[in-house]
Amino acid sequence: MLKKIKTSLAVILLAAVACHAQARPSRDAGHFGVILGLPTGLTADFVVDSSNRFFGDLGAWSGDVAVNAGWLHQFPGVMQPKNKNLRLQTHLGAMMHGRLGTTDRWGAGAVIQENFLFKGSPFSIFVRFTPIFQIGPETDFRLGAAVAGVFAF
Repeated sequence: MLKKIKTSLAVILLAAVACHAQARPSRDAGHFGVILGLPTGLTADFVVDSSNRFFGDLGAWSGDVAVNAGWLHQFPGVMQPKNKNLRLQTHLGAMMHGRLGTTDRWGAGAVIQENFLFKGSPFSIFVRFTPIFQIGPETDFRLGAAVAGVFAF
C-alpha cells in the first residue's frame, strides 16, 4: 500500500514539474509552506495553468503520518475585498487522503480553499475545508480543515 502512495505522489510531482518546464513569473509557479490542521506538516502546490493546480501535503496527525494529494480549480472574482492590498482566490477541487500508523485510513473528498494574497509579498495564507468520505478500512464521513502560511515561488 505504501508503494502505491509513493508511486502516486511521484506521478503527481512529475506531472507538475513537466508543466513547469516553461518559465513563469513570480507567484505563478506554486507555493511551499507550513500547514496546520489536516495534516500538520508541509504543503506544496504547483500551478498547471491559469486556473488549475496540483497540491500535496505531508505531515503528522495524532501520531500517524498523513498524506493528501489533489487538484484545485480557481474561480476568479468570486469574492473581492475592498482593501486593494489583499486579493482572494477561490478554489474548488478534489483530493485523496491517506493516514498511516496506528489507524490506517483512506478516503477521497472535495476541497474548498480560499487563498489570501498580500500585494507585493511572496507570502500568503490559505484556509481549506475538506469533507472526506473514508473508504478504508471502513466507511465513514469526516470533515477536515486546515490553515497554512505559504511562500510563493
